[in-house]
Amino acid sequence: MAANTWELARKKFPRMEDSEFELVKAIGVKYGLDPLIGELIAYRMDGEIKMFTTRDGYLGIAHRTGAFDRMNTVVIVEDPDGKICEMDVVPSGWKLIGAKCYLYKVGNPNPFILSVPLEEYYREKGTWKRLSQTMIKKVAESQALRKAFNICGVYAEEERDAFDSQPATETIAEVEAKKIAIEERKICEMGMNEQALYLDPTMKLMARYASVTDSSLDAVKSEYLERIKAVTLEELTVVELRKLYSLINADLKGVLADKES
Repeated sequence: MAANTWELARKKFPRMEDSEFELVKAIGVKYGLDPLIGELIAYRMDGEIKMFTTRDGYLGIAHRTGAFDRMNTVVIVEDPDGKICEMDVVPSGWKLIGAKCYLYKVGNPNPFILSVPLEEYYREKGTWKRLSQTMIKKVAESQALRKAFNICGVYAEEERDAFDSQPATETIAEVEAKKIAIEERKICEMGMNEQALYLDPTMKLMARYASVTDSSLDAVKSEYLERIKAVTLEELTVVELRKLYSLINADLKGVLADKES
């Protein structure tokens, strides 16, 4: 992993608290997961940071230990007569009910066995709906790899929808975009008859932009005042402050979109 990986990763998550980012970094360094190529993904769920990797991310960790031998994964199905059995793929007319992974470590003839039920993970949308066999197998393999190699603190991306009961899972940038929208609604609700009401949210938005772009607040303030040909914020009219707020808001949304792409 490149020496500046975590410096670049810090910019990818501008609204993370330093303590949160240090936790993400510690997990990434411990398991050799590179956030810049999607091996480690962070989401804000229920007010806290949770980390995810893919099945291939787990597999990479296992290979780097030198102890991984092989694994075999099958689907668990129910035939038309109600009999439960294991198959490589689901036969036509049979019901998929889960998956089971047999994972072997070097020097150990006994496999780690992990079974997962489809009903706990299946969603009537997206990849789960189109590729349910593949997805449930990945969940079984991820859990087997996590168990066999004692991988803690990072979940499987394939499990994410089931992990959060809320259907919409937000990235850090998406949370930030919501904050911007809420701030924008507040400023609209405050009315246009008091200039002082606009100064504080405009300064807060400038501070947020400075944080996201790793700039000083004074530099950002000077830049925007120059762009609108003003000397101080206090001299601006309510209409001018509204225009300035919209300008900063648009720039901030653009920066966040670039960081997520």
